[in-house]
Amino acid sequence: MSIVTDLSVNKKWEARKGDDNNFTITFVDTSAAAFDLTGYVFSLQIYVYSNKSTPQLSLTEGSGITNGDDSGIVTFKVTDVQSDALRADSYFYQIKAVFPDANTHILFQGEFELVEFQSNNSVSSGVTATLNLNGSNVTATITLAGGGATTASNGLTKTGDDIALGGTLTKTTGIVGAHSIIFNGQTSFAVINAGAINLRAITTSVILEAGGGVFTITASDTIFQDKRAAGNQEGIQYSASGYVTQPLSLTTKEYVDSAIPADVTASNGLTKTGDDIALGGTLTGTTAINLDGNSFSINNGLNINFSVQNLGSFNMIGSTGSVNFQDIRSTKRGIEYGASGYVTQPLSLTTKEWVEALFAVPVKFPSYTVATLPTATAAQQIYVSDETGGAVMAFSDGTNWRRCTDRAIVS
Repeated sequence: MSIVTDLSVNKKWEARKGDDNNFTITFVDTSAAAFDLTGYVFSLQIYVYSNKSTPQLSLTEGSGITNGDDSGIVTFKVTDVQSDALRADSYFYQIKAVFPDANTHILFQGEFELVEFQSNNSVSSGVTATLNLNGSNVTATITLAGGGATTASNGLTKTGDDIALGGTLTKTTGIVGAHSIIFNGQTSFAVINAGAINLRAITTSVILEAGGGVFTITASDTIFQDKRAAGNQEGIQYSASGYVTQPLSLTTKEYVDSAIPADVTASNGLTKTGDDIALGGTLTGTTAINLDGNSFSINNGLNINFSVQNLGSFNMIGSTGSVNFQDIRSTKRGIEYGASGYVTQPLSLTTKEWVEALFAVPVKFPSYTVATLPTATAAQQIYVSDETGGAVMAFSDGTNWRRCTDRAIVS
């Protein structure tokens, strides 16, 4: 394929029958920066001279033409099958563009000569023309495939005629499509960044999967975070452990191992056996647990005793009132003494010495006169000071107060 220079936007295009005949047009502004072609729609038609209303071959965007938008590059591809379907002859071609204002303009036109063999015409692999696109002066350079001043940028690097992945991203770049992009290799896939790394799935999920290898992120303060609305967050899923929904600050096993001192000990009611620390041991100091308004319960569904064994004293101190032992079950059993049954009412505890001291002196009973006798509730005893015949002890049988001496009713 070759382009023969002619006049202005009239360019002769010569191609060989049965070959791929591809070329690009690069548009730059007066400062040599890429001209943004977003909003422009390109087409190419090839006609026989006798009929310029029905094209013999037509290319449109998405079908033979690729508009690079803000890169300023448009690529045209006439395949070997398409060129072979045409008779070797002279044709007329036009390259058109629909501008953002919806008007259609012819950018290039001229003779399209399709030959069986390579021509001996004087040719150029890259020709330029100055055009006016929507009020802007633009230089358009036509470059044959494999020739001219093709460059690579925005994540691509050109070495000779080879363009490969690798290089500096010069703008925010998206890869859009309904298909998957797969990085498959025997080595590692690394994302190295000092800022934020965003893995974003619009409607489904982002899967980080290493088939027996390693997924590596090298960055300071790397965070995995689910930024969906509250209630819809699932975070990172582990197949056997559910989800992690909070931001993760990742670290290594080696870091954790080094952060935990190797000489961890246990004391003051705790015992260490190997790497296990458990309740049980000698209290080495007075120890308090501040409940701060909460309850502390020891709950065991088994028929096992909870015991406090001590050679000294066992103190329960209520700072604002009394300390009660109380059985709050529906069927009360209270505190059990082996030989005495159960105590089911709240207990106000005292000492053995206090009880002995109480009964070491004469017992004093309530004193009444015959006129002030209380109701004769059964099983009570009182002192009556003015009973007939003199003062006497009396007891109640539930109906009357009777003298203890002869069981006569007090009168």
